[in-house]
Amino acid sequence: MATALFVQLPWSAAAAVADVKVCLEEHATGKITGSAKVSDTVPDAEELLRTVGSYFGMDRDISIISCGMIEKVESWAASAPDMTQELSSVGVKPGRYIVYNPTWVREVIGNDRDQAIFVFGHEFGHFVRGHFFERREVARDRKELEADQFGGCATARMKSNWSSVQSLVSRLRPSRGDGFYPSAEDSVAVVKEGFEGCDGSVVRMCRVPDNGVASWGFQKTIDKASNWRGGGGNQPGYCAEAIAELKSSYPKAYEFEVVTSNETERDTCRPFRCIERKYYCTVNVKGDPTYLEASCK
Repeated sequence: MATALFVQLPWSAAAAVADVKVCLEEHATGKITGSAKVSDTVPDAEELLRTVGSYFGMDRDISIISCGMIEKVESWAASAPDMTQELSSVGVKPGRYIVYNPTWVREVIGNDRDQAIFVFGHEFGHFVRGHFFERREVARDRKELEADQFGGCATARMKSNWSSVQSLVSRLRPSRGDGFYPSAEDSVAVVKEGFEGCDGSVVRMCRVPDNGVASWGFQKTIDKASNWRGGGGNQPGYCAEAIAELKSSYPKAYEFEVVTSNETERDTCRPFRCIERKYYCTVNVKGDPTYLEASCK
């Protein structure tokens, strides 16, 4: 029985099991040896898994194998009665195994230690939750969610950054659950539950007015003009009038910004001075704001 971390199609599970068994045979016969370094800043998988186990006070005898034959990351376990003659004959022993493709891990995780902790913590969770023996009949998608939750707890215990873990799960889980693998939304929810339940600090993000505006859903530039007026007026005064009028026409607008203003004048009683002025104001009306996202206070 094999459990993969992120595989999109149910029918690929049988192929994954076959690939894992080939990797185990290759390892048992010495064609591949040990585990490989995950990345430049992440220790090898064996050390990483030992560290995860130590945070839970668990001493699990799990063999870690780096093997390019599998697609991503797989966990596999078998007791002696489950072992096929084929595997036993080449020296594969009953036990718990995690097999991973180092190229996939490097490409997907890069040098992100927090994401590596989640990937291997998730696989560790399959063994801790008894998915291969004690509770092997639990539905597949339920097993994945339980392992996700354990992975979330592991990252919290190892002081990982929530945003990094959330990003990984959101990217790699399918948008919709298929009965085999849960949706990204469901996985993120249980990972967060595990993270917070193990004293992780999830920075809650909010979009509120104090953060400033990221974009406007509604914008309109409006030109306004006054009638001819005698003395005592000015451009700022008329623009204030224009904005007051626009506020009644656009009650849901959030911001009224003066773009330009000017004026013209005429003398209505030459040769005497009877000056009248007409004022012009261009106003940018903005509404339906989307606020910047920032940590909630």
